[in-house]
Amino acid sequence: MELTLCAISACNAIILIMNNSFFRINDFTSKNRFDKLRNNFISQDIDFDNPNVKNNFDKINPKINTYEIIKIDEKISDTIIIEQEFIKDFLLSGIESIVKNEIVDFDRYCHEKGVVTKQAKKELLNQNQSFKKELKAIKSAKYLSEEVILALTSSIDKLISRHKERIDSNYRKIPNRLKFNWRKNKIQALFYLLWKNDYISASKVSDIGNILDFSIEYLKNENDQEGIYIEMNDSRKELSDFTRAKGDKTPIKELQEIFSKADFYNH
Repeated sequence: MELTLCAISACNAIILIMNNSFFRINDFTSKNRFDKLRNNFISQDIDFDNPNVKNNFDKINPKINTYEIIKIDEKISDTIIIEQEFIKDFLLSGIESIVKNEIVDFDRYCHEKGVVTKQAKKELLNQNQSFKKELKAIKSAKYLSEEVILALTSSIDKLISRHKERIDSNYRKIPNRLKFNWRKNKIQALFYLLWKNDYISASKVSDIGNILDFSIEYLKNENDQEGIYIEMNDSRKELSDFTRAKGDKTPIKELQEIFSKADFYNH
């Protein structure tokens, strides 16, 4: 792709790239979804609304003309027209974003559903199985060119490998949970206060709740130090209640008493 910008050097020019950073694997697993990608690409042509042009695009590898903004300096910019190809400029460059997009989708799903470590490991294993099935479908797809199949194969292999790394490292099973000789809401209050006063860095207190549910057990009956320990649960919601002034403030008062005792700091 050759551009002529008077005497402007390439290092002073910034080209705004077309929107093709949204790809997911399943965009390529059926002809219907793949045709939607092709239509999305064609719709970015500057003359797309012209009925004489709309039906004249190549069926396999259409080319379009798009406006691109070239920034010359902080105050001056220019608009030019460039030709872009469906496979080279849209598909192949967009496929590079698949690994990041799929991982972001997975992390968002875990956050929204409150999925913690043991569940996340199972979800990752399930996803890898799905990716392998999708890869098999892609490799036999007649509507995909060989170079697109090769690019997708490379991205899916990287994604499967990345998931496996997370399973083997981040999601190893911790043999024992940390046992607190406190009741549930007192533990939650402690971590809420640490978060509220910036002693714990987390964007949302609900993120801390996920960690508590995975790693801590509490006493069913706080007055029975030899009693039954129970795995933490629902901390994501219950910690959020503190931020909305809905949580029980009794455990906060109890923590004030515990940490104000002089003998607590004996060592």
